[in-house]
Amino acid sequence: LKLDLNGRRAAHDLQAQLSGKLLRESQDLLLNAQVQARGGWDGQAWTGRLGRIDVGPLRPNTPALLAARDIGLRWTVDGPQVVADPGRAEVGGAFVRWQQLSWRGGAQPEARAEFQLEDLAVAPLLARWQPDFGWSGDLRMTGHASLRLTERLTAELLLERQGGDLRVTDEFGARALGLTDLRLALNVQDGVWRIAQGIAGEELGSFGGAVALRPAGLWPDAQTPLEGVLQANVAHLGTWGSWVPAGWRLGGRAAATLQLAGRLGAPDLTGRAEGENLSLRHLLYGVD
Repeated sequence: LKLDLNGRRAAHDLQAQLSGKLLRESQDLLLNAQVQARGGWDGQAWTGRLGRIDVGPLRPNTPALLAARDIGLRWTVDGPQVVADPGRAEVGGAFVRWQQLSWRGGAQPEARAEFQLEDLAVAPLLARWQPDFGWSGDLRMTGHASLRLTERLTAELLLERQGGDLRVTDEFGARALGLTDLRLALNVQDGVWRIAQGIAGEELGSFGGAVALRPAGLWPDAQTPLEGVLQANVAHLGTWGSWVPAGWRLGGRAAATLQLAGRLGAPDLTGRAEGENLSLRHLLYGVD
């Protein structure tokens, strides 16, 4: 960690650098962060601008975790309180704007945030994260999120398809997923977390579900009660050939329904799966 502070109390420059390594069993991840700021302190508040914030990628050739420029910021000792001007940042390769971003401490701490995801071209971003998978296409996503944190958490998140499709290219050519719907929603209200997701495509089939969590505290943990249902319907399993090892071929139709209960750390799963005309083939192995 390196910290440089120059100037006077009323006008100064700040630079901070952090570098390190996150040790994991599978792969060590590199962490690099830089912050540059300029501001002044009048005895009651610090007012300035964060000229640059960079948190580098954890793996080479992947997007930065966070990158932002020229953010107005004010910190006051009354509370204390931190308020950021409306701004824009790059998060993992996607661009996010915020209209409200603040935190207040004291006897009744509170945090507020309002985010808007800019129109996102998905295929180039997936190609940066998975360069060997063969992603392409014109799928575009948008979304928004809001958060208020007091004694309880109130939040809303929505990510949804605006239009377009994804393609996967393998040794047999490009295969379009035929997406018609893609949606992820999260709502936190009165201590209940509700998560809903859905994806549908001419080639993929349809997948959907709804899950509810009721944590005793502010955030879910292993003891949080869990309930929900997940459903899947794949009309043509052959279209999933790109997702199984090379040389294998699938056929038939499959559907499944799964009920979720118990606790988040020890869920109870009850469901049913059925299929018709199921087949698995590998010409070279003589499997049919």
